[in-house]
Amino acid sequence: MYLVYIDESGDTGFNLNDSQQPVFLMAALAMEESQWAEFEDKFMEIVKTHFSNEFPDDFELHAIDLVSRKGSFKDFTVEKTVDFRDDILTLSEQLFSKKIFYMSIDKKRFEAFCLKQYGEGVRIQPYIMALPLICKSIDEFVGKDKKRGILIFDERKEGVAEAEQAVKNLRLDRKSTLNTSNLIEKGFFIDSKKSYPIQVVDMIAYYLRKYEEFQLGRNVSKIHQQAFLRLERMAVDVKTKPQAFADYFSFIDKNFTKSKAKKNERPSL
Repeated sequence: MYLVYIDESGDTGFNLNDSQQPVFLMAALAMEESQWAEFEDKFMEIVKTHFSNEFPDDFELHAIDLVSRKGSFKDFTVEKTVDFRDDILTLSEQLFSKKIFYMSIDKKRFEAFCLKQYGEGVRIQPYIMALPLICKSIDEFVGKDKKRGILIFDERKEGVAEAEQAVKNLRLDRKSTLNTSNLIEKGFFIDSKKSYPIQVVDMIAYYLRKYEEFQLGRNVSKIHQQAFLRLERMAVDVKTKPQAFADYFSFIDKNFTKSKAKKNERPSL
Protein backbone atom coordinates (compact mmCIF):
# COMPACT_ATOMS: atom_id res chain seq x y z
CA MET A 1 0.00 0.00 0.00
CA TYR A 2 1.14 3.52 -0.79
CA LEU A 3 0.15 6.57 1.22
CA VAL A 4 0.05 9.41 -1.31
CA TYR A 5 0.35 12.89 0.18
CA ILE A 6 -0.74 15.79 -2.06
CA ASP A 7 -0.27 19.52 -1.62
CA GLU A 8 0.06 22.59 -3.79
CA SER A 9 1.93 25.88 -3.96
CA GLY A 10 0.95 29.14 -5.59
CA ASP A 11 -2.78 28.42 -5.36
CA THR A 12 -4.61 31.71 -5.83
CA GLY A 13 -7.88 30.14 -6.94
CA PHE A 14 -9.51 32.01 -9.80
CA ASN A 15 -7.05 34.89 -9.49
CA LEU A 16 -4.65 34.08 -12.31
CA ASN A 17 -2.98 37.49 -12.40
CA ASP A 18 -0.93 37.36 -9.21
CA SER A 19 2.44 38.71 -10.35
CA GLN A 20 4.14 37.34 -7.24
CA GLN A 21 2.91 33.80 -7.88
CA PRO A 22 2.79 33.27 -11.66
CA VAL A 23 2.91 29.48 -11.37
CA PHE A 24 0.56 26.99 -9.74
CA LEU A 25 2.13 23.68 -8.76
CA MET A 26 0.68 20.47 -7.38
CA ALA A 27 2.98 17.83 -5.90
CA ALA A 28 2.38 14.29 -4.66
CA LEU A 29 4.66 12.11 -2.54
CA ALA A 30 4.15 8.35 -2.69
CA MET A 31 5.22 6.69 0.56
CA GLU A 32 5.09 2.95 1.09
CA GLU A 33 3.27 2.21 4.31
CA SER A 34 6.37 0.40 5.58
CA GLN A 35 8.31 3.68 5.28
CA TRP A 36 6.00 5.71 7.47
CA ALA A 37 7.62 4.97 10.84
CA GLU A 38 11.15 5.40 9.46
CA PHE A 39 10.23 8.70 7.86
CA GLU A 40 8.59 10.06 11.00
CA ASP A 41 11.54 9.09 13.19
CA LYS A 42 14.07 10.68 10.84
CA PHE A 43 11.94 13.79 10.33
CA MET A 44 11.60 14.33 14.07
CA GLU A 45 15.35 13.76 14.52
CA ILE A 46 16.11 16.48 11.96
CA VAL A 47 13.76 18.89 13.73
CA LYS A 48 15.29 18.15 17.11
CA THR A 49 18.79 18.67 15.71
CA HIS A 50 17.83 22.21 14.69
CA PHE A 51 15.86 23.00 17.85
CA SER A 52 18.30 22.33 20.70
CA ASN A 53 17.64 18.59 20.68
CA GLU A 54 13.95 19.01 21.50
CA PHE A 55 10.88 18.72 19.31
CA PRO A 56 8.83 21.94 19.83
CA ASP A 57 5.26 21.32 20.94
CA ASP A 58 3.88 23.80 18.41
CA PHE A 59 6.18 22.86 15.52
CA GLU A 60 4.81 22.90 11.98
CA LEU A 61 6.78 23.06 8.76
CA HIS A 62 5.31 25.58 6.34
CA ALA A 63 7.56 26.53 3.44
CA ILE A 64 6.55 30.18 3.60
CA ASP A 65 7.35 30.28 7.33
CA LEU A 66 10.72 28.66 6.70
CA VAL A 67 11.84 31.03 3.93
CA SER A 68 10.43 34.06 5.77
CA ARG A 69 11.89 32.90 9.10
CA LYS A 70 8.68 33.24 11.06
CA GLY A 71 6.42 30.91 13.01
CA SER A 72 8.47 27.94 14.21
CA PHE A 73 11.51 29.40 12.43
CA LYS A 74 11.40 32.96 13.80
CA ASP A 75 14.78 32.59 15.52
CA PHE A 76 16.58 31.02 12.54
CA THR A 77 19.41 32.69 10.67
CA VAL A 78 19.62 32.45 6.89
CA GLU A 79 22.35 29.83 7.24
CA LYS A 80 20.30 27.74 9.66
CA THR A 81 17.29 27.99 7.35
CA VAL A 82 19.32 26.64 4.44
CA ASP A 83 20.74 23.83 6.59
CA PHE A 84 17.26 22.79 7.72
CA ARG A 85 15.92 22.88 4.15
CA ASP A 86 18.81 20.81 2.87
CA ASP A 87 18.40 18.21 5.62
CA ILE A 88 14.73 17.77 4.72
CA LEU A 89 15.53 17.55 1.00
CA THR A 90 18.28 15.00 1.68
CA LEU A 91 15.86 12.86 3.67
CA SER A 92 13.26 13.15 0.90
CA GLU A 93 15.75 12.15 -1.76
CA GLN A 94 16.94 9.17 0.28
CA LEU A 95 13.45 7.81 0.87
CA PHE A 96 11.35 9.08 -2.04
CA SER A 97 13.54 9.62 -5.09
CA LYS A 98 11.33 9.38 -8.21
CA LYS A 99 8.32 8.88 -5.96
CA ILE A 100 7.49 12.59 -6.03
CA PHE A 101 5.25 13.68 -8.90
CA TYR A 102 4.29 17.21 -9.83
CA MET A 103 2.46 19.32 -12.38
CA SER A 104 2.97 23.04 -12.86
CA ILE A 105 0.65 25.46 -14.62
CA ASP A 106 1.67 28.85 -15.99
CA LYS A 107 -1.31 30.91 -14.85
CA LYS A 108 -1.16 33.42 -17.72
CA ARG A 109 -1.16 30.67 -20.33
CA PHE A 110 -3.85 28.84 -18.41
CA GLU A 111 -6.08 31.92 -18.36
CA ALA A 112 -5.66 32.35 -22.12
CA PHE A 113 -6.35 28.64 -22.63
CA CYS A 114 -9.59 28.77 -20.62
CA LEU A 115 -10.78 31.91 -22.41
CA LYS A 116 -10.13 30.40 -25.83
CA GLN A 117 -11.49 26.99 -24.94
CA TYR A 118 -14.51 27.80 -22.81
CA GLY A 119 -15.23 31.50 -23.21
CA GLU A 120 -15.80 34.03 -20.46
CA GLY A 121 -18.66 32.16 -18.80
CA VAL A 122 -16.61 29.21 -17.50
CA ARG A 123 -13.97 29.46 -14.79
CA ILE A 124 -11.72 26.57 -13.78
CA GLN A 125 -9.15 26.61 -11.02
CA PRO A 126 -5.66 25.29 -11.86
CA TYR A 127 -6.09 22.85 -8.94
CA ILE A 128 -8.85 21.01 -10.79
CA MET A 129 -6.90 21.03 -14.04
CA ALA A 130 -3.79 19.54 -12.42
CA LEU A 131 -5.47 16.90 -10.26
CA PRO A 132 -6.40 14.35 -12.99
CA LEU A 133 -2.86 14.09 -14.35
CA ILE A 134 -1.38 13.81 -10.88
CA CYS A 135 -3.87 11.08 -9.97
CA LYS A 136 -3.30 9.19 -13.20
CA SER A 137 0.49 9.31 -12.79
CA ILE A 138 0.21 8.02 -9.22
CA ASP A 139 -2.22 5.32 -10.34
CA GLU A 140 0.22 4.08 -12.98
CA PHE A 141 3.12 4.18 -10.54
CA VAL A 142 1.48 2.14 -7.78
CA GLY A 143 -0.03 -0.22 -10.36
CA LYS A 144 3.38 -1.10 -11.79
CA ASP A 145 4.39 -2.02 -8.25
CA LYS A 146 1.25 -4.18 -8.01
CA LYS A 147 0.03 -2.13 -5.07
CA ARG A 148 -2.77 0.28 -4.24
CA GLY A 149 -2.71 3.90 -3.16
CA ILE A 150 -4.68 6.12 -0.79
CA LEU A 151 -4.75 9.86 -1.56
CA ILE A 152 -4.22 12.18 1.41
CA PHE A 153 -4.72 15.91 0.89
CA ASP A 154 -4.04 18.96 3.00
CA GLU A 155 -7.31 20.46 4.16
CA ARG A 156 -8.43 23.24 1.83
CA LYS A 157 -10.74 26.09 2.73
CA GLU A 158 -12.21 26.01 -0.76
CA GLY A 159 -12.54 23.36 -3.42
CA VAL A 160 -12.79 20.27 -1.19
CA ALA A 161 -16.09 19.17 -2.72
CA GLU A 162 -14.78 19.63 -6.27
CA ALA A 163 -11.59 17.72 -5.49
CA GLU A 164 -13.52 14.87 -3.85
CA GLN A 165 -15.86 14.66 -6.84
CA ALA A 166 -12.95 14.65 -9.28
CA VAL A 167 -11.21 11.81 -7.45
CA LYS A 168 -14.46 9.82 -7.34
CA ASN A 169 -15.20 10.38 -11.03
CA LEU A 170 -11.69 9.36 -12.05
CA ARG A 171 -12.08 6.12 -10.12
CA LEU A 172 -15.55 5.25 -11.40
CA ASP A 173 -15.18 6.10 -15.11
CA ARG A 174 -14.09 2.65 -16.29
CA LYS A 175 -14.10 3.59 -19.98
CA SER A 176 -11.65 6.47 -19.69
CA THR A 177 -7.90 5.99 -19.99
CA LEU A 178 -7.73 8.38 -17.03
CA ASN A 179 -9.45 5.79 -14.85
CA THR A 180 -7.62 5.34 -11.57
CA SER A 181 -8.27 1.69 -10.77
CA ASN A 182 -5.39 1.44 -8.28
CA LEU A 183 -6.47 4.31 -6.00
CA ILE A 184 -8.71 3.23 -3.16
CA GLU A 185 -12.00 4.79 -2.10
CA LYS A 186 -11.81 8.62 -2.06
CA GLY A 187 -9.40 11.38 -1.17
CA PHE A 188 -8.87 11.98 2.54
CA PHE A 189 -8.37 15.51 3.84
CA ILE A 190 -6.36 16.07 7.00
CA ASP A 191 -5.01 18.96 9.06
CA SER A 192 -1.41 19.57 7.99
CA LYS A 193 -0.46 20.22 11.63
CA LYS A 194 -1.05 16.53 12.25
CA SER A 195 0.86 15.20 9.25
CA TYR A 196 4.63 15.49 8.82
CA PRO A 197 4.51 14.05 5.27
CA ILE A 198 2.04 16.76 4.23
CA GLN A 199 4.37 19.37 5.71
CA VAL A 200 7.29 17.99 3.69
CA VAL A 201 5.22 17.98 0.49
CA ASP A 202 4.31 21.61 1.22
CA MET A 203 8.01 22.49 1.31
CA ILE A 204 8.89 20.46 -1.77
CA ALA A 205 5.98 21.97 -3.72
CA TYR A 206 7.19 25.46 -2.82
CA TYR A 207 10.71 24.85 -4.11
CA LEU A 208 9.44 23.04 -7.21
CA ARG A 209 7.30 26.10 -7.93
CA LYS A 210 10.38 28.30 -7.65
CA TYR A 211 12.17 25.88 -9.98
CA GLU A 212 9.39 26.21 -12.57
CA GLU A 213 9.31 29.99 -12.21
CA PHE A 214 13.04 30.02 -12.88
CA GLN A 215 12.47 27.99 -16.05
CA LEU A 216 10.06 30.72 -17.17
CA GLY A 217 12.78 33.34 -16.75
CA ARG A 218 11.52 34.74 -13.48
CA ASN A 219 13.94 36.11 -10.91
CA VAL A 220 14.57 33.46 -8.25
CA SER A 221 17.03 33.89 -5.40
CA LYS A 222 20.40 32.15 -5.53
CA ILE A 223 19.56 30.47 -2.23
CA HIS A 224 16.46 28.86 -3.75
CA GLN A 225 18.42 27.83 -6.83
CA GLN A 226 20.73 25.77 -4.61
CA ALA A 227 17.86 23.29 -4.15
CA PHE A 228 17.18 22.77 -7.86
CA LEU A 229 19.64 19.96 -8.53
CA ARG A 230 18.16 17.83 -5.75
CA LEU A 231 14.67 18.51 -7.05
CA GLU A 232 15.64 17.42 -10.55
CA ARG A 233 16.95 14.14 -9.16
CA MET A 234 13.98 13.28 -6.99
CA ALA A 235 10.86 14.66 -8.73
CA VAL A 236 8.95 13.58 -11.84
CA ASP A 237 7.20 16.20 -13.98
CA VAL A 238 3.96 14.52 -15.12
CA LYS A 239 3.63 16.85 -18.12
CA THR A 240 6.61 15.07 -19.70
CA LYS A 241 4.88 11.69 -19.50
CA PRO A 242 2.62 10.41 -22.32
CA GLN A 243 -0.98 11.07 -21.39
CA ALA A 244 -4.34 10.62 -23.08
CA PHE A 245 -5.06 14.32 -23.45
CA ALA A 246 -8.25 13.75 -25.44
CA ASP A 247 -9.74 11.87 -22.49
CA TYR A 248 -8.21 14.42 -20.14
CA PHE A 249 -10.05 17.33 -21.72
CA SER A 250 -13.22 15.26 -22.01
CA PHE A 251 -13.02 14.67 -18.26
CA ILE A 252 -12.76 18.41 -17.59
CA ASP A 253 -15.61 19.14 -20.00
CA LYS A 254 -17.85 16.45 -18.55
CA ASN A 255 -17.34 17.29 -14.91
CA PHE A 256 -16.64 21.01 -14.75
CA THR A 257 -17.86 22.74 -17.91
CA LYS A 258 -20.57 22.66 -20.54
CA SER A 259 -18.04 22.98 -23.36
CA LYS A 260 -18.89 21.66 -26.83
CA ALA A 261 -15.43 22.41 -28.26
CA LYS A 262 -13.89 19.91 -30.63
CA LYS A 263 -10.91 17.93 -29.44
CA ASN A 264 -8.74 18.96 -32.39
CA GLU A 265 -9.17 22.60 -31.38
CA ARG A 266 -7.55 22.11 -27.99
CA PRO A 267 -4.69 24.56 -27.38
CA SER A 268 -1.65 23.36 -25.47
CA LEU A 269 -1.33 23.96 -21.76
